[in-house]
Amino acid sequence: MTDSTADFRHGLARDLLDLCQAARGIAGSAAPLLHLAPDLAHVRDQLAAAGCDLGAGVVLLPADGGPDGAALSGDVTLRQIQPADGEGRLTLALDLPGPGPAVLARIELRQASPAALDPRRRDILQTLGRIAARRVALLQTWPAPAAAQMLRLARMVAEFDDGAASHALTGLLRILSGQAPSQVEVTALQIAGLVDAASLQPAARETRLSRTGRDLVAAAGLDGDRAGAPLAAPEAASGPAPETFDAATDEAAFSDDAGAGIEAPFARLRLLGDSFEIGETPDGRIWFRPQGGAAWQPLLSGLDDGWTRLGAEVLGRTRDLVDAYARMHTLRRRDVPVDELFEIYALDGLCWRLRLSETGVEAMAEPAEGDAAEPAAPWLPVPAAADLPQRERSIAALRVACPDYRRVIEPIAAEWAERMALSAEVLPCLPRVA
Repeated sequence: MTDSTADFRHGLARDLLDLCQAARGIAGSAAPLLHLAPDLAHVRDQLAAAGCDLGAGVVLLPADGGPDGAALSGDVTLRQIQPADGEGRLTLALDLPGPGPAVLARIELRQASPAALDPRRRDILQTLGRIAARRVALLQTWPAPAAAQMLRLARMVAEFDDGAASHALTGLLRILSGQAPSQVEVTALQIAGLVDAASLQPAARETRLSRTGRDLVAAAGLDGDRAGAPLAAPEAASGPAPETFDAATDEAAFSDDAGAGIEAPFARLRLLGDSFEIGETPDGRIWFRPQGGAAWQPLLSGLDDGWTRLGAEVLGRTRDLVDAYARMHTLRRRDVPVDELFEIYALDGLCWRLRLSETGVEAMAEPAEGDAAEPAAPWLPVPAAADLPQRERSIAALRVACPDYRRVIEPIAAEWAERMALSAEVLPCLPRVA
């Protein structure tokens, strides 16, 4: 565990113990008892490491002594849980709720002064309880908060540098923050040996870190319940399918007066090395054309959708997104031992083999792990020259070995186009001065 993350977690635990002691002082009670929900085992470990078992003045109860029942409200609740003793001393409970109605922890204050229920002291105790509840929540959800912040930083930096974070890193951060990684991230993690091999299969329903992945996470101080927990298999982006452009049904795309009414472009869009002019017709519709005076083409997106959405649509209208995505993200797997002279490639759950034979380039679909009983797929000829660059050969083999690859990749490529469009540069087109 790194010093910085260890210090952070240790500091949270110490804060919680100090808050318990502060509540003891306000209530005038004996040493407080700290009850934790049974599923907070790793929080218990942090408290023990912070000195709770070494005379910190707080009694940490065994795992089976967790709080029961539910909070009386969504806020911290201070209540009397036993009748006053012969001296009039009270037993109070400060319930610390989580995001839902259940109680995550309880600070039990025995032999408290009756004055603890005075309005002023009650307010102070409940304020201390709210602070303590936040500390418990941070310890409970660790490492999700830290991973989510790092993932957000990686996305922000990626707006300036596409190569700022690898797919393996962003996929690992998604897992730790409780999100499902994309297929390309799962593939990169599997090649790196950080997730179980079964996670790469299209039929896999969960993504689980391998022993190596868990050790790596623990060494970085980000170990917690999420590091070993399975997550739902990555899926295509949810929600309604985006609109698609169909020139055959959009008369404006090929009419003689296409773009009529555009006096001059109002903006220039620079995206992945290409420049486009953006114009607007009197009816408010947005059009684009490559810089240089080609015919205007209409866009389905409008200015209200934002420049990222506009840029993604321009990319989809001017490039074969599936082909571009495949060329950029296809990976050669070197972690799988093979007996024959062939190469194995992977792309978002699709796997295929490529070999050079006496008759030329051949390809076949890679059998899924556990399908040894299934007959091996035949080697199929690939209409590509043997001296093509490796990436060109691998894409040609993909088309032959996985003929329905477009159906699998299209939604992923559309999401990728949105990310690529984040790097778009928009410049205003100033009117020419005569």
